[in-house]
Amino acid sequence: MKEFTVLIATIVVYGIYFYAGYDYIRAIKKESSPAIGTWGLFAVGTLLGVLSAFVKGGSVDVMSNVLNVGDFLMCVTILGFILAKHPAISFDRFDRFFFLLAGTIVIFWAISKDAAWANYFSQGLITLGYWPTIKKARKERKKNEPYKSWILFLTSATIAAYPAWMNGNMLSLVYSVRTMLVIPTMLFLIHKYSKTAAAS
Repeated sequence: MKEFTVLIATIVVYGIYFYAGYDYIRAIKKESSPAIGTWGLFAVGTLLGVLSAFVKGGSVDVMSNVLNVGDFLMCVTILGFILAKHPAISFDRFDRFFFLLAGTIVIFWAISKDAAWANYFSQGLITLGYWPTIKKARKERKKNEPYKSWILFLTSATIAAYPAWMNGNMLSLVYSVRTMLVIPTMLFLIHKYSKTAAAS
C-alpha cells in the first residue's frame, strides 16, 4: 500500500509540475517577462542538486527526488524558451558571484566526497537564484511572474514531500520544505512591489 501511494503521489507531482511549466511557458509567449538570470541560475543549481542527491542515494531515484528532477528538467526547458524569445544575455556581478559559488561547491564535493553537504549547498545556491526575479520586480515595480504557475509549483513541492518522507529521503524532504518556504516569500515580495507601484 505504501509503494502504491508513493507511486500515485509521484505521478501527481510530475503531472502538476509539468502542467505548471506548460502554463509558465504559455505566459512567456504572451505577456510575461521573467528574469533570464533566475532560470539560468536555477538550471545550474538544480543540476548540482540532482547529481548530488543521486550520488548520496546511490541510485537514480526519480520517485523520492521527484521535485529535484522536475525542477531541473523544467528549469532547462523554461530557460530554453526564454532564450528563444530574448537571445541576448549578459552576466552581472551577482551572476558571476553565483557561478563562482557553484564552482566552489563542485570543488568542495570533489575534495570532500560529501554529496550530502554538496546537496545542501546547492539548495542554498538555488535559493539565491530567486534574487534576480525579486530584483527585477523591485526595479520595474510590477508583477513579472505568472502567479498561477508558481502556485502550482508550490502545490507540487507540498505533495512531493510525501514520497520523500515515506522513502526516508531527507535530502529530498529538505528540498521540498525549502521550496515551500521560498516560493511564498518570493510571491509576497513581487506582490508588495507591484502594489507599491500602483499606489504611487
